[in-house]
Amino acid sequence: MSNEISRRGFLKGAAGAVGAIAVTGLAGCAPQTPAAATPETEQPSAGAAAADDWLGPEPATGSIAETQTFDVVIVGAGLAGICAARAAAEEGARVAIIEKSESFNCRSGEYALLNGTLNKRWGRENIVPTDVVVDRLMKECTYRNKRTILKKWAEHAHEVMDWFIEAYPDLTICATTRQAVTQEQFDKGILVPLSWPLPAGYNYAEEDFPTFLPVIHGIPLQPQGSAGICGGSQS
Repeated sequence: MSNEISRRGFLKGAAGAVGAIAVTGLAGCAPQTPAAATPETEQPSAGAAAADDWLGPEPATGSIAETQTFDVVIVGAGLAGICAARAAAEEGARVAIIEKSESFNCRSGEYALLNGTLNKRWGRENIVPTDVVVDRLMKECTYRNKRTILKKWAEHAHEVMDWFIEAYPDLTICATTRQAVTQEQFDKGILVPLSWPLPAGYNYAEEDFPTFLPVIHGIPLQPQGSAGICGGSQS
């Protein structure tokens, strides 16, 4: 990517298959001093200026230390960004992730899935038909959801979770909600089946608000001392 390319020009060409990013310090991002206005560069009309304001000032390019080329450039290391990066890398792409914070970000640790490898491991596979869960969710959401989307989640979410965990062999998968774990296991990450095992005699069909056992709790790399060690004690 040449130093002369403008930010707007880059955005217009962002659909290209190969992206280039420049590695530079924050000091190199200071706005440039605008050139003196000439008859050819007079200020645009108020409407035209407002249309471009969201882009902000052009970044400085004089302090670029290194230029690298990637097949895929992903902005944001949240859950979607991490998944996109991994999927692209698995297909052989050279991937870069641009993230303003120090590390990846995760806003939730609870996931719902029916059946699949994990629930089979925990002995709670095929406890309730997927259609029963989907119908219940449709009712609770006053039928504003699209049933075909809920049905797809119910039948395939476990496949995504299998893909998630296969990349991290150090993950501890707890056998019950209250299984104790070591500090080392906790620091590396644990996966917990919520509400398991159920109380003896529990029957979801007799409950006004049934528990269908689809929820698992993942505790990713968190600072020591965080609460919620498998819902129980830490050894």
